[in-house]
Amino acid sequence: MATGIAVSGASVGGVVWPIMLNQLHERTSFANSIRVTAALVGVLLLGANILFKPRPLLKTQSNDSFKPAFRVIFQDAAYLSSIAAAFCINISLFFPCKF
Repeated sequence: MATGIAVSGASVGGVVWPIMLNQLHERTSFANSIRVTAALVGVLLLGANILFKPRPLLKTQSNDSFKPAFRVIFQDAAYLSSIAAAFCINISLFFPCKF
């Protein structure tokens, strides 16, 4: 459910943010519209940081008790293929092919 809310918020922000920036740019200068949007981002980040609470550690948990098994991770074929695919997609975004 949290992922759905985050994706919905990103979609709404992708539509609302450029419209808001365009309206601010028409009413003020470009520099001031960027300052206003930066202030809005700062206020939203401050609110998000205030709302989050750290999860308390259980008595059986400690910070150095978690040690990932790298040998098992790098032997998982599905994981390695998804990492390779993500790498190729990201590289293609920065270096597009021209035919």
